[in-house]
Amino acid sequence: MLFRSGGEHGRDVEELRAGQQRPREVVGQGLPLAVMVTAAALPVGANVFLFAQRYEVGQDEMTAGVTVSTALGMATVPVVLWVVTRWAV
Repeated sequence: MLFRSGGEHGRDVEELRAGQQRPREVVGQGLPLAVMVTAAALPVGANVFLFAQRYEVGQDEMTAGVTVSTALGMATVPVVLWVVTRWAV
């Protein structure tokens, strides 16, 4: 665990404070990294459209955004899943 205080982990906290962080440990590795990358690759959710509809602002743009991101997600999510399962886990 990176932010635990005391012992050898206390050194990690001090390194972070000094700006000498190690990116791989900050981001994570294994399954947590795979979950973060996969979630970031997913299309725009319907909640954004529901908020646009409720407040009557940008409905057309959100409809197009949801449609485009879903269409692109059909092609990109399988590729991201393949890459993540191959190298992150």
